[in-house]
Amino acid sequence: WDEAFGTIAEAIAASNISIAASYNRWWARRNRIFVCGDGITESLTVLPEKCDIIGVGSDLFPFPRIVGNHTIAAATVGCRFINLWFYTSGTGDLLVLPAGCHGFQSIGCFYHPGTTSTKCLEITDSAHVRIMDNEITVGAGDMAKIFGVGISIEGTTGHDTVIGRNRITGTAGIVIASGITSLGSLI
Repeated sequence: WDEAFGTIAEAIAASNISIAASYNRWWARRNRIFVCGDGITESLTVLPEKCDIIGVGSDLFPFPRIVGNHTIAAATVGCRFINLWFYTSGTGDLLVLPAGCHGFQSIGCFYHPGTTSTKCLEITDSAHVRIMDNEITVGAGDMAKIFGVGISIEGTTGHDTVIGRNRITGTAGIVIASGITSLGSLI
């Protein structure tokens, strides 16, 4: 911890450089980023390639809280979020993934969008996605309010997507675009 990066974005950049390095000839390699904190204000725009981002807790909760709106600019492959708390008190979608984020996984995370958010988690044209054991709900102080869509699957394809054992308290829990082809998927 004495040599930790100052932001999650810095850790992601270092991980992506490591994965892309010419000396890294092991295609099956994965990196891990450990996050510890109790109110990290940061809006992510890049995800790590072939990497697990694992929350290790804070002083009060068993998971670190990341405050912001996260709109990812470019596709990456194989990113997993484990035990993280994504929170926004503002408007806008909480986490938006572009087409091609194949292998994205969210396991045991907490998503707390703002009460005026349209969507909490939006995934477009990505295969092998896993959204498992998450809580998607407004924060404790806003329990009387409600937001829009919990999980939105957009685009035209989403093969082998599995969504299971999530607690969602949005106006609509899961919305799947009409006409989407999603072979081997399960909710």
